Amino acid sequence: MENAEIRKIIEEAYGARGLEFGEQRDRLVVRAPREIIHELCLFLRDHAELQFNYLSDMTAYDLLDLGLEPRFEVIYHLYSIGEKYHRIIVKAGVPEDDCQIATVSDVWMCAEFAECEVWDMYGIRFENHPNLYRLIMHEDWEGHPLRKDFPLGGSTSFYYKRDTHEYAGEPQGMVPRIRMQKGEV
Repeated sequence: MENAEIRKIIEEAYGARGLEFGEQRDRLVVRAPREIIHELCLFLRDHAELQFNYLSDMTAYDLLDLGLEPRFEVIYHLYSIGEKYHRIIVKAGVPEDDCQIATVSDVWMCAEFAECEVWDMYGIRFENHPNLYRLIMHEDWEGHPLRKDFPLGGSTSFYYKRDTHEYAGEPQGMVPRIRMQKGEV
């Protein structure tokens, strides 16, 4: 199915609900308000002619250095496998002051882990997510490292030591682990 046909189906269903269309690398890109992202994803998955039944990737992007609003953009790469074989990119803006968007983990089960990763790296919360937790960073980690305003080099090290470690407290917080060789190799 061609991008123009996909666009026409979406435009007929959503009319003037704030959707913007474009193309990127021969794929249709749809920018949608975050308020309708869950509804739009259900539509894209369940529509008989579209059948976007596979979320191949989901990520976010921090637009701070570009000075654009809203600051964050959640990006969904959808693919129709089976009979259709077409692709689409859906983007939804998320403002910094209300940094949340509806979960799509009930639309595509694989979104559950991707949403945990986006929360961990960018701090975007997913409303009604069944189990939002830190997936990559340690549970005690403060901040979200893929935000453009995350301090670079502000920590001594990315290694984390518990208070039970023999060098705990020197200095406080995160300190590098030092391995000392005892004996000969």
